[in-house]
Amino acid sequence: PGALGRIVQVPTLSLFDYAGLFGGAHVALEPFPFGGSITTLDAFEAGTPVVVRSSRETRRPGLSAALYHILGMADDCCIADDTAAYVARAVALAVDPNERARVARRIVDRRHRLFENSAGLRELEAFFDRAIALARPARSASGRP
Repeated sequence: PGALGRIVQVPTLSLFDYAGLFGGAHVALEPFPFGGSITTLDAFEAGTPVVVRSSRETRRPGLSAALYHILGMADDCCIADDTAAYVARAVALAVDPNERARVARRIVDRRHRLFENSAGLRELEAFFDRAIALARPARSASGRP
């Protein structure tokens, strides 16, 4: 069947059923103009490519595109500049098992950059330390605010 015959839209799932969903997916599509986040991470955990349409016209980077940058795959296959490229990339991954396997392998080989990276956590800790320090009232020489 053609690619359209292989598109599956699923109803709301339990967390258990959702967790197994990406194992059988060849490709996931990030909706636009809204982006993915947790869903993209879930797809990457399973090694499933996610086709992303860049949000250059809104001048706001999408999270999924940023995740591809962290993976070192921003120029690889899956970030499209316009709708036509988005469709072409999705179809190419859906119908070409070799390309799909190549991209999936790269995601699997690099996903530790997303899931085992503590740099973001350290930055968040530093932010909270600064925010708490700024929120505390200044103390006078007597020790009173």
